[in-house]
Amino acid sequence: MEPEQERASIGTYEKLGCMKKDRLAVLDVRKEATLYQSDRQTGETKGQLPEQNLIRKAISYYQGADDVDQHHLNRSDYNRE
Repeated sequence: MEPEQERASIGTYEKLGCMKKDRLAVLDVRKEATLYQSDRQTGETKGQLPEQNLIRKAISYYQGADDVDQHHLNRSDYNRE
């Protein structure tokens, strides 16, 4: 995987996050989104104005995962008829 393709998905009971490069988009149950930028060298994290492209990607990753789970597409016995 190329470095520009790397991403991480994280979640808690009420919040979901998608990290790409040095930016973390956090979605919460109140339909709010927050964007953070971190410096890996210093560990410093700053809040940023939400970037709609990253927010939309985070939403789509979790919607896709939910669809896979709801339709049982992640099961090895899934019959593809």
